[in-house]
Amino acid sequence: MRKGRVYKSPLAATGALSIANWLKDDLPDLLWPALVLAERGNNGVRQFVQWQAAVQANLAHHDDSEWLAETLDGRLTNLATLAERYPDASAIVVDAANRRGLLSEEVRRALASYPYLPARWLVGDVEVAPGQVLGRGVSVIV
Repeated sequence: MRKGRVYKSPLAATGALSIANWLKDDLPDLLWPALVLAERGNNGVRQFVQWQAAVQANLAHHDDSEWLAETLDGRLTNLATLAERYPDASAIVVDAANRRGLLSEEVRRALASYPYLPARWLVGDVEVAPGQVLGRGVSVIV
């Protein structure tokens, strides 16, 4: 479609699309899966899928499988919401993640460096000071 001297696809011309910076908007919330992917590659993705299935199976007694499936996408805010709704969820999430190697010391330290980390229970008692080196030359900047 043409508007003046600008050509747009029919979908873009409807105004329903908006340009967004997913790196700025979504990546902080998806920091845990991003760190696991960076650390473990494709095997990390497979382990994450197995983690999701294990957590769903262990929380099946809540009879809310559809909501659980949507919530277990790795977003930190969703994990915080899950633990608020079901108090037993945080222990189940951490146990399933530890069994699959999804919470290595490096991943936990990197997550702990996130200043306003939702679901802080995910990292346990790990504390990281500003300027502390996390590994591979990565420092915490706050």
